[in-house]
Amino acid sequence: MGYVKMGYDIFDLAKDTFMVVKKPLSINEIWKAAQELGFAEKVETSGETPWKTLGARIYMDIKENTDTDFAQVSKRPAKFYLKNLYDEN
Repeated sequence: MGYVKMGYDIFDLAKDTFMVVKKPLSINEIWKAAQELGFAEKVETSGETPWKTLGARIYMDIKENTDTDFAQVSKRPAKFYLKNLYDEN
């Protein structure tokens, strides 16, 4: 039996945000854009700093998941993007 994903999560938020803005963003920029686009309200967050959770999840996904959808495209400032969109540039 395959894995069935339930609900809208922080990775969906990041992916949807990148698909709309079409450019690399810092973690804070991802969160701000997600709020403006209405994606942030779809994610259940319990902490006071959901952008930090977003950043930690993306960093860990890049580090530990060889099939990650994300790439860090710059270091100072740290900016991220979707691999499939970054390859198109």
